[in-house]
Amino acid sequence: MTLVELVVVLVLISSLMLAINSGGLFFISQIYANIERQQIHTEIDYALEDMKLRCISAIDTATTFPASGSSSNASLQFVGEKDIYTINPDAYIPPGMSGHPGTTKKWYKYYVDTTDKNLYLRTCLNSTCNSGPQEILVEAKYNPVLTFKYTHASPIYDEPNFITVEISATSIHTPVGCDAVLKKSDGIRLWFIDLAR
Repeated sequence: MTLVELVVVLVLISSLMLAINSGGLFFISQIYANIERQQIHTEIDYALEDMKLRCISAIDTATTFPASGSSSNASLQFVGEKDIYTINPDAYIPPGMSGHPGTTKKWYKYYVDTTDKNLYLRTCLNSTCNSGPQEILVEAKYNPVLTFKYTHASPIYDEPNFITVEISATSIHTPVGCDAVLKKSDGIRLWFIDLAR
């Protein structure tokens, strides 16, 4: 074997190893990007499902929408059941009236914190909802955006107790052919109160 043949073989083997290594790295990065995307879907789905389950029992609210036109809010705060599977709307005394609101009710607030950027569910003791235990629904690294929307249709088809919630999040690593921003929306019906006033 001559020196020229040896150089050609080394260049071909090096190129082949580089191609295999690059292909493997690309494949691994796509797997990681898809795992991250699935995590975002899971967090958004969990948040939407939690909102639908808790909002069914809402009997009082600190968040309202104008009765006409379209509007949106970045948070939703309401009184609902502590046990979301046992609903008793009559066991509640609204703020300002005498008596205790009962031990079966809690104030809940869904919002994106302006400091740490996490999407939270906060469980509060009173209507100010400034403090209380919080659960992270969508992590800040995905830059979540939360929007509650109400649209007045017409006097015939108006549903003052129905809102749409939209959650969007941005993936850090995006699979090939996919958009970096993931959005999901769902409708939420509040059975015992009207948000549009």
